[in-house]
Amino acid sequence: MSVRKIIEIDEDLCNGCGNCIPNCPEGALQVIDGKARLISDLFCDGLGACIGECPIDAISVIEREAEPYNETIVMANIVKAGTNTIIAHLKHLKDHGETKLYEEAVDYLKNNNIDNPLEKVKEERIITGEQNKMETEQEFDNNEMEMNEENETDYAQVEFTQSAHPGGITIWVSDALAPDNTNIPDLPTWIKTQTRYELSSTIDSTLGGKPAIKFLSKKGDRIMGIAAVNDSLVWIVEATVYDEVYWQKVFNQMTQSFKFIPPEFAGSEAAPTENPPIDTSNDYYAAEEEEVIE
Repeated sequence: MSVRKIIEIDEDLCNGCGNCIPNCPEGALQVIDGKARLISDLFCDGLGACIGECPIDAISVIEREAEPYNETIVMANIVKAGTNTIIAHLKHLKDHGETKLYEEAVDYLKNNNIDNPLEKVKEERIITGEQNKMETEQEFDNNEMEMNEENETDYAQVEFTQSAHPGGITIWVSDALAPDNTNIPDLPTWIKTQTRYELSSTIDSTLGGKPAIKFLSKKGDRIMGIAAVNDSLVWIVEATVYDEVYWQKVFNQMTQSFKFIPPEFAGSEAAPTENPPIDTSNDYYAAEEEEVIE
């Protein structure tokens, strides 16, 4: 035996609640005679996943002489408990950076002709993600777009609607001016001067690589939007979300792929394909993550 990390249970503190058991996929713990017990040193990897689930701090990690942890023996025990336990154990090893033990566990599965369920879950998530992306793109292709000409307050407006989904998205551009036509020093101040919104909350974000503010309005129509400044103009992507699931999906896709293209590249294949690094030196790039507007 050698000295290694292993858990220790304070029997005087332990109340036998069993909260630690589900978080030990290795099967090293059982409640016996009203107390949690470490049933075998061979099953305890010493990583302490069970500690955070103990409401009375009865479990700790110590160093003492113990039989070496044996991944093969542990896997033989885990496989009997079923797929969810295998996934929990493999994820446990990966989360703690135990690459060697993870490889031993995977080898055990291969040698016993058992599929790695963690990889299957990963593949399913990738497939589901691709399907969702395709569905969003197909739906987005069906949106109707209308260009509106410059008016007294806005330089341009582009409206997206979908007959099957009430609501829509408008992208508009205007000067960074207050209602009295005075210049606005920063984006948060500009947002607060906009009487068209009754803001309930704002949160720092980015749009096209620029610092931005995402906002939620509760005035009249349910509106969510995001605003950023580029070339001394305010750019706003605004969604009226009657059909919240659909338009929030389109809003997220649109704002995440948004790019500011310099005029000299307009309509050119040479236009930059990536947004520039975010400039956090701006005064309006707030340190706090969220601000509630009263």
